[in-house]
Amino acid sequence: MWRHAFPESIHDITHFRDTVVAVTRTSVCGMSAVDGEVLWQTRIAPVRMGWEWMAPHGSALLMSSRSDGVLALEGSTGQEKWSLPNPEPTDYTENIEHHAAGGYIYAIGSRMVEAPIPQSDGSVVNGWKSIDGEVRTVSAATGHSQWTRTLPPLGSSLANGSFLYLVSGDLLLALHSHSGATAWSVPLQGPEVHLMVHDGLLLVILPVPDKGDRYPILGLDPKTGEERWRLGMEHPTHPPTAGPPGMALLTTIHQSAKLIAVDTSVGEVIWSTPVKKDVALIAGGDLVYTYDGHIAAYDISTGNSLSG
Repeated sequence: MWRHAFPESIHDITHFRDTVVAVTRTSVCGMSAVDGEVLWQTRIAPVRMGWEWMAPHGSALLMSSRSDGVLALEGSTGQEKWSLPNPEPTDYTENIEHHAAGGYIYAIGSRMVEAPIPQSDGSVVNGWKSIDGEVRTVSAATGHSQWTRTLPPLGSSLANGSFLYLVSGDLLLALHSHSGATAWSVPLQGPEVHLMVHDGLLLVILPVPDKGDRYPILGLDPKTGEERWRLGMEHPTHPPTAGPPGMALLTTIHQSAKLIAVDTSVGEVIWSTPVKKDVALIAGGDLVYTYDGHIAAYDISTGNSLSG
């Protein structure tokens, strides 16, 4: 057992080989996972909104800040390898999200401008309007630009393997990671969806109910976009969570909230069990845990509560 005190709050922590790495507002510290000895420490420029995530990627440590961009350090020494600063907006407001997958870093910029918005009663109010956004892609190894693409208003996104999935306008797109070319597209309602790749399947939870007041969950072929199955469900809350092979887990937000296990091979419910409203969940081994201030455990194969 060991302990290390930091003069600033820790934004994120990760494990790189035999090193535990922590990032604060102004420094990154690599410590021995065995005894906590500080192996290296790197001073970094403060970021405006903090570091959202840090993760190992090959020999590098990647750190993402929505306000400032991406910083890559050599994982074994903490030496800076490259950086990808966010562009300074001119006549628009931009929200940038970063993903790392398949040897690439994606900077996905959703843009808005202030504009008059017509109302249903015929009046006009000042508000914000989504405009075309931009995807920039660089090599995770070098930081060198790979491709840039301007697309209709951007929404949810997910990078996985050799594809970048993202909502653009009224379509869900799959872009080839090496070129940015469109591999496939399917019509979609709403800019914000939940996306997850699990068991060779792209799961998509739609935000708009169908005619039966059920929210569709789609199981798509991640390479072609072909719909393999569709399942209607009460309004899910958090993004789906990967369970063991053949299973995805999610929760619903109704007063009669449920934790639900879905068979990803056919799109059918395996089991469901009542839970508190708006709980988050995590799966591990033979159990699935929900938490909202206290933790409850359930048997992952049956959904039976183990918390008494």
